[in-house]
Amino acid sequence: MRLVRHACRVGAHGASSLPPGSAYPYPEVRAYYEALGGASTVPLLVYYFPAVSAAIQTVEHVLDLCSIPNVVGLKFTDFDLYRLSLIQRAGHTILNGRDEVAAAGILMGAHGGIGSFSNLVPELFVKIYNDGQAGNWTSARATQDRVNDLIRAVLSFPAMAAIKKLLTWSGIDCGYPVLPPRDDG
Repeated sequence: MRLVRHACRVGAHGASSLPPGSAYPYPEVRAYYEALGGASTVPLLVYYFPAVSAAIQTVEHVLDLCSIPNVVGLKFTDFDLYRLSLIQRAGHTILNGRDEVAAAGILMGAHGGIGSFSNLVPELFVKIYNDGQAGNWTSARATQDRVNDLIRAVLSFPAMAAIKKLLTWSGIDCGYPVLPPRDDG
């Protein structure tokens, strides 16, 4: 709540938040997004990310979340692009969240994308988007292959630490990743 209010105060054009973790049932996840939507003076995007919150299980759940006042759409972080297309057909704004399938997400109806790797090579994701909008799927696929080569290389290391190091080398110091919890047992 504090962060969404801060985003509104500093002039953000929108806000988004991961859902509470998998320990929360769907009604509590919905209540969470209702509270965020009510606290925000800017449009809100919910997340569909089954790896983080298993409570959002169906297209109907996603459509229900999108019906909350002030919710304009969602970040869709899954490989089930058929599901993405069903949500898009209902008229909601969708940002594809799986960088590995950015081109396919655009093909299936995503309005854009946002992910960890777009911070590293934004120009490649802009190219994928522009090629997709122009119907140049051969070029979009070739650029997606370049992105996926980078993803594969980065994922041979701890992902967040590697991404933060690459950003630092690019001139964007984002500090160190959070250390894993200690096992004192």
